[in-house]
Amino acid sequence: MSNRRGRVAVVCAVVMTSILGWALSACSGLPVGGPVREGRSVDERVTRAARIDPMPPPVGASPEQIVQGFLSAGAAFQEPGDDGELVAKSYLAPDSAERWDPTSVVTVYRDLAIGSPSATSIRAISTPVATVDRSGHYRELAPDARTEAEFGLVQIEGEWRLELPASGFGIWLNTIDFDRIYRPYRISYPVIGTNRLLPDVRWFPFGPRLITTLARAQVAPVPDYLEGVVESGFPEGTKLVVEAVVVDDEGVATVPLTASASRADVRQRKAMWAQLGSTLLAVPEVTSVTVEAQGTGLLSVPDLPETLGSLANTGYALEPSAPPRDGLLRTGSQLQRIDLARLGDMSVPEPTLAVTAGLPRIPLGYSGLAAGPDGTDVAARSPDRSTILRWRGQTSMPVSGLGTGLTRPAYDADGRLWIGGVQHGLGRIWVASAHEGSKAELIQVDWLQNRVPVAVSVSRDVTRLVIASRATDGDDPRVDVAGIVRDTAGRPQRITMPKLVDAPFVGVVDAVWMDDLTVAVLGRIVTDVEPRVYVAELGRGIGLRQRPDDASSSMIPIVPASRAVVPTTGPRGLVVLTGQGMFVRVGNGWRAFGDATELAVLAQRPLTD
Repeated sequence: MSNRRGRVAVVCAVVMTSILGWALSACSGLPVGGPVREGRSVDERVTRAARIDPMPPPVGASPEQIVQGFLSAGAAFQEPGDDGELVAKSYLAPDSAERWDPTSVVTVYRDLAIGSPSATSIRAISTPVATVDRSGHYRELAPDARTEAEFGLVQIEGEWRLELPASGFGIWLNTIDFDRIYRPYRISYPVIGTNRLLPDVRWFPFGPRLITTLARAQVAPVPDYLEGVVESGFPEGTKLVVEAVVVDDEGVATVPLTASASRADVRQRKAMWAQLGSTLLAVPEVTSVTVEAQGTGLLSVPDLPETLGSLANTGYALEPSAPPRDGLLRTGSQLQRIDLARLGDMSVPEPTLAVTAGLPRIPLGYSGLAAGPDGTDVAARSPDRSTILRWRGQTSMPVSGLGTGLTRPAYDADGRLWIGGVQHGLGRIWVASAHEGSKAELIQVDWLQNRVPVAVSVSRDVTRLVIASRATDGDDPRVDVAGIVRDTAGRPQRITMPKLVDAPFVGVVDAVWMDDLTVAVLGRIVTDVEPRVYVAELGRGIGLRQRPDDASSSMIPIVPASRAVVPTTGPRGLVVLTGQGMFVRVGNGWRAFGDATELAVLAQRPLTD
């Protein structure tokens, strides 16, 4: 190496590709199914991660060692060295150090390879499993994804250093370091017109600036997919006054807000305290929260203490929706009401007059059974998917105003009936009232017009839809969550812009809510295999971050010819419907449930309103 300070041409880019022409070293296979074991609770208090002590560049290090060292040292982006500087920056040319922005995009990878350097650049390639954006939203990537980075090479006083692109560079973390550094947290918002808080799950680094990071995220505007569904107590323009939330020796976190916070009325102030309390009290070091406004001091609220240790006095609650208890089981054309808890032990009795009284008989060929909250309102779809029949008691009537290619109908906890389909060549969502006949009203969903709905399901707390759809040519399958915007009377008016469910599906047959933060998807993440059920936790994905040898024993097995999935009760309660019958999840397998052909679950109202 020369001792003179020299520069070579810089080439640096980061791209996602599905196929690369050169092999990875030490690459292992990726899982083709999602694990279903329960992970850590979103709001579980956890111990501080172990300190990461990266090594600075050794004298005479090769370009390969410099790239490997920089990527490894990136894991310590919260921990300056003895000189007060981040060690990762010592691997960079001076004019690149300021372009390194660790939390701009976090790429979580399983395997890494460093290519042979050219005279001007060197390439790194990884098998990524997920990314986290600046706002903390986590998204899993397809099993065949590859992330490639090409760094420029520069000699600084005879030592190799890296040049980053003008657009900047984030960090790459292997799955082990990611799990040591990052944790999921709930950023919560009041549902408009209620006293319930709705969480949005984000991932943030667990370190010295965590509490400030959480407070900043909570004060920021509502996410697009919840705009019009939830609100924020923070007046527009409110921010943190300084870049640090102070936590004293007693564990009291003081959140200093700009003067605009003092404009808030009592209702908004209660919401602010509740939002900050629900988020910051999940951090082990925080025992209580207090809120101040610049120029005002304590942002006082009647009936609230000066420090908040729980949500009890705020009037808001972060409570899950009630799990369903009852369902309608179909055998042939006959329905009977059942206790869902008895599905797991396969002990549902034979139909009797007592359990079938008042229930309609469903014509053979009709499928997609759905039932309203009290079990007396029932719907099913015709074989050609052009008609939805709705029964009240034993009286049937078609739902009018619909198109074709209709999805399985879905009732919400208010008794409204939701249906997707196509009309005049455009993707549509309709809703039929619980009390006003059977005419369906069109709901505004601008982003769905050039797509074909495959499945529609309403969350138990009636705030969001999960919508599975595909492009009109059959490609680009998606599973999205979007909010339900209502008028002042509570009637649905439009659906918000969507947020993609955090898993890389390449085919989708069905998608339904299991609870307020979990969706069951019948689909594929690789081509040329039969669909299987994946459990997708919003903000957490389907578990692709776990290694294949850890995940293989906990994947949900495939049920051949599956056409629908039905959630029942509990975190593992699932039923799969096929052309041959109904299969109940028992342990980590499936068991045929007698002669039953379909199941409809009766929705329950949220625990808190």
